Amino acid sequence: MPETSEYDDVLFIEAQLTDDPTIIPYVIISKTLPVTTQDSEPVPRSSAMISGASVIIQCDDGNDYSFSETDPGRYTPVDPLFIGQVGVSYKLSVLYDDNIDKYYVKIVLIFNLTYYGLFYNSE
Repeated sequence: MPETSEYDDVLFIEAQLTDDPTIIPYVIISKTLPVTTQDSEPVPRSSAMISGASVIIQCDDGNDYSFSETDPGRYTPVDPLFIGQVGVSYKLSVLYDDNIDKYYVKIVLIFNLTYYGLFYNSE
């Protein structure tokens, strides 16, 4: 295996929001990890998951929908009836690491859509 001297510690957020009531919206938060430890041992995938984040989707009608952590790094809506609505704008906010890092993305649901992507830091 080739030697790796450094890697970028990057946050990755995967989100699903749809207008299909049979599909539960979710947000998965993880970070990049080196392939191996300094002792050339593989790094377990579970250590990449971000727990303890605050996840909120804000709707353009003024409603906020909080998400709770259901598995390490996986967040689902506290309100089990929350689904996306076509033509409505949403802002996904993620706060983690003692409220130091804030990440936002604006989503407009155009039709039955699943959205995945990298999110950006507000600063």
